[in-house]
Amino acid sequence: MPQSVTDWILADSGKDKHVDPSLGDYPALGSESVLIGARVQLQDGESLQKSGGDYPTMDDFTAIGIVQTASIQQQKNLQQLFEIGSGQLYAIPGRFSVGATLSRVLVEGQSLMRALYGGLELDLGDAGFKSENSSYIMNLTSKLLDNPFDLLFLFFNKQQEPLGGFYLENCYVHQHQMALNASHTMVIENIGLLASRIVSLNVG
Repeated sequence: MPQSVTDWILADSGKDKHVDPSLGDYPALGSESVLIGARVQLQDGESLQKSGGDYPTMDDFTAIGIVQTASIQQQKNLQQLFEIGSGQLYAIPGRFSVGATLSRVLVEGQSLMRALYGGLELDLGDAGFKSENSSYIMNLTSKLLDNPFDLLFLFFNKQQEPLGGFYLENCYVHQHQMALNASHTMVIENIGLLASRIVSLNVG
């Protein structure tokens, strides 16, 4: 357990040890300790949830491979309010927004926007790319992308035991970018997405 500041100051060898001994010698989680997955929900409210419960579990998400970078941004507006007769500040919580960006290698399989909807089997005429089973989606106005999806981030320890996770609920892709360079040996896709909220995941 983490020790109090007083215990650390009074310990004889406090400065010769880590501040929090319970973390071990190498507590950091690397990128190999995180798994990204997606779960699609249809516009009519139908879900492809496998678990059958009220909330999704790990079984409901499809893993997405070859992801190179991922970032999540949250923002909550705070309005500052003062009053005559006092210098103290009131902080009024405002609207909340959450978004994310993903970059992934373009592979002979599913493109990034198609992989986010991996649970659906359909042939799209508006994919913007003619491929078998519409494995590639390059058209941001494709009808498939009008359906929301949930984006999972699952964290593991060194023993590959799940530590916990969360997912971005009701995600929509609003930006797509693909850059080509003659000196590069890979093609990278980048997307930006907006979500309604962050929800904790049951990893039990």
